[in-house]
Amino acid sequence: MSGPFHELDEDVIPPTEKEQTVELKEASPLLVASARGFGSREDVTRIMMDLFRWVLTKGGQVSSYPLALFPTIPENSTRPNGPFEVCVPVRERILEEEDLVIRHLPGIKVACSRHRGSLSGINEAYGRIREWILENGLTPLGRSREIYLTSPFENKEEDMVTEIQIPVKRLPGNTH
Repeated sequence: MSGPFHELDEDVIPPTEKEQTVELKEASPLLVASARGFGSREDVTRIMMDLFRWVLTKGGQVSSYPLALFPTIPENSTRPNGPFEVCVPVRERILEEEDLVIRHLPGIKVACSRHRGSLSGINEAYGRIREWILENGLTPLGRSREIYLTSPFENKEEDMVTEIQIPVKRLPGNTH
């Protein structure tokens, strides 16, 4: 793997059956460089690339895969045209600037699944997670996360892998 992910050697291409699975897991806390924006998926990509450049220019070291946070579970994920936050996990604090900050994302319990392919088809994975959350007596809590496990500059669109994480909590009185 080259580029900002060259030190991350995890095999990110999951088997097809894993892509269809939704699981409950604990997402680890992360120290991230962060920038907020408003707009479409193209804006998310543009701001994320600007954030990567900023981290590397400041001498920062990328510690994990980049992600985007959305305030709600996107109903139309291909064109969110709304607020978002892009994050690049870093090993340690670096100097902040006006719109680019370093902050901690807390560890949280999430329902998650992976999507392979173009982001234009990601709605199916969101729907699968929504259905699983309801079937398992949980409720969404907080902002959804999309973790981009492959680089759009190093992979074909059909080989892109995105992990979708939706923070959840158990509904009161539900022992499901």
